[in-house]
Amino acid sequence: MAEPINQQSILAAAREIMKLPVGGDRLRIISIDVVGQNLELVYAWNDVPTSLGYRVELPDTTEHAAWKKWAPKTIEEWTMYAVRVTLIEDMQTGLLVWGKRHLERGVLWLEPGQN
Repeated sequence: MAEPINQQSILAAAREIMKLPVGGDRLRIISIDVVGQNLELVYAWNDVPTSLGYRVELPDTTEHAAWKKWAPKTIEEWTMYAVRVTLIEDMQTGLLVWGKRHLERGVLWLEPGQN
């Protein structure tokens, strides 16, 4: 049976988890907010001169595909993998080069996919 997931709990977990240092790279979170059905992160990465943005679809229940993909036991575990590990892995494997991008509100929004 599907259990509801509190998106504000994910937001609180993300604000803590994203403070952890990244080995070999510099990640500085500028803001994290829930906007619609997404968690929006605005951040600085290494020496990139532009603020970057990244959106993660938020699950609303434990049956949501975004939750089931990771099969976590806790909101913190989901946030660690679905948000932190995924963002860092995407950045370290060249999201700035291979990802889709568009400028919005002074932020360069990145998303996986071919440009």
